[in-house]
Amino acid sequence: MKTAFAKQLKSARLIKGYSLEAVAQLLQPKMTRQALHKYETGEVLPSGDFLIQVSNLFNLPADFFFRENELSVGEIQYRKKVHLSKKELYQLIEQIKDYGARVLETRMFANKEELRFNRLVIDQAIQLSQSEISKIAEQLRALWGVGTAPIINVLALLERQGVLVVPIDAPIHFDGLQTTIDETIPVIAFNKSLLNQNDRLRFTVLHELAHYLFEKQFQENLSEKQIERFCNDFAGAFLLPDSAILYLLGKERSSIALIELARIKRNYGISISSIMMRALAVGIVSKEYVATFFEQFKKQGFYRTEPVDYTGTEELMFLNQHLVREVIEGEISMQKAASLANVSLIEFRQYMNMR
Repeated sequence: MKTAFAKQLKSARLIKGYSLEAVAQLLQPKMTRQALHKYETGEVLPSGDFLIQVSNLFNLPADFFFRENELSVGEIQYRKKVHLSKKELYQLIEQIKDYGARVLETRMFANKEELRFNRLVIDQAIQLSQSEISKIAEQLRALWGVGTAPIINVLALLERQGVLVVPIDAPIHFDGLQTTIDETIPVIAFNKSLLNQNDRLRFTVLHELAHYLFEKQFQENLSEKQIERFCNDFAGAFLLPDSAILYLLGKERSSIALIELARIKRNYGISISSIMMRALAVGIVSKEYVATFFEQFKKQGFYRTEPVDYTGTEELMFLNQHLVREVIEGEISMQKAASLANVSLIEFRQYMNMR
């Protein structure tokens, strides 16, 4: 039977994307692939020196290697046009398992109830359309108590509603995915590189949320292109509801000034391109105008880098917020908090002192 150390050693290796051979060669003294394999199968138990070595090599606290983690990750769902190798896929799965285990253990210390998703019940027989998607987005906003106002922090909102939101190290061409943990907890993971592109990050996690919400409806005879379009429609409608864009731009326009779009982007945290698609969806502008707009937008070099940035902050709140609280209240030690944050004691102490 594998020990916790054996399982976590393999998990650490997969998280970092290393082969057995690569790790064996990085250790001092070097060892054979077969010798290292015996540690991962539990045939050999670690010495104190070996534990320090692998802890330093993987830049993980020693406690990581003794953490019991029996979480099971469901099928990984992501955009099919993005290719992931088997090694990259294992890397993502292990990151989700590790982060999920640390969040769930922290909830236990914080005396929080079991993680439950505050889900909107959607009629399985509903015929999906752009207008139905917008209606469902507004219903979910109402259920979650955010009305039609701009959402300050989408990541924190999802956490509060029972979604496990996981930052992952992933290939640059990969934005996000959705899956479940233990078949009940919805998981949305996003590429950490998006943290400096907050409008794209917000849209990505809501796009993945749509995949989870409409899973049963998407089982019908829909093409991948249709499914991706519906998910984009939902993300846009959730960030900028029909009533909000109609109030801001009016019911019908022959043209829209860039300054108007920039103002909406700064307030609602949605890209100018997505705002234009929302304006088309609710009938404010025509298809011909949108086509002309995007043609000019590309000519000006604004297709990938827009002329104005969204400067709002997106950050995950639950884990560090509750670790600090439990340390201050004396419920857990700073060493334990550092372990659950996956940082050294010195790093967590500096974080506590805001240095």
